[in-house]
Amino acid sequence: MIAYSHSPQSRLPSSQRGFNLLELLVVISIIGILAGLLYPAVTRIMLQTKMNRAENAAQNLKLAIKTYYTEYGTLPLEGSGSSEADQRLQSDRNLMDILCASETEAALKANPRRTVFYTGRSARPLGQGRYHSGVHIGSDGAAELFDPWGEPYRVILDGNANGRVDRPSWDHRNPSSEIFNTVLVWSAGPDQLDDSEEEDNVKTW
Repeated sequence: MIAYSHSPQSRLPSSQRGFNLLELLVVISIIGILAGLLYPAVTRIMLQTKMNRAENAAQNLKLAIKTYYTEYGTLPLEGSGSSEADQRLQSDRNLMDILCASETEAALKANPRRTVFYTGRSARPLGQGRYHSGVHIGSDGAAELFDPWGEPYRVILDGNANGRVDRPSWDHRNPSSEIFNTVLVWSAGPDQLDDSEEEDNVKTW
């Protein structure tokens, strides 16, 4: 009678042989289902984090502008002095050079005491020369402030010092044509457009 030898692997209990193809497919399917369930929740959390970050930066910018006005009695504008109309700006170098007391602002003399009114995290590269989520200082020393989606913040200042500014055209939830505030700051949000979807705009009023 011929005796056949069995390999060590064939004598292993089925629980120790590892996954077969069917079991592997089941595991992959379960992982896929869990990922599909978690993805929307993770996406919402990431979006809310960006919205909170945008709101904090916008509020800080608003405070910096008000502090500048308290310091100098005028709006942070190149050439200084109050205007007869509301001033619409962005958080580009024309505004941020003044508030950050950058090197390029020194010649403008809009911040003669060289007081730093705005400080924040350094902006991160977004690619193609764009930045997001903070202050970017250029090679020439100029400062710019970007929201989490790579856009500058929008600003309206009470240029005629009457204690109110015109309501932005996209703010349809506000029934009044004017807002009793001296500084408005907002981010256009994820779509990077003011008028596209009002709900995603991050505002400070």
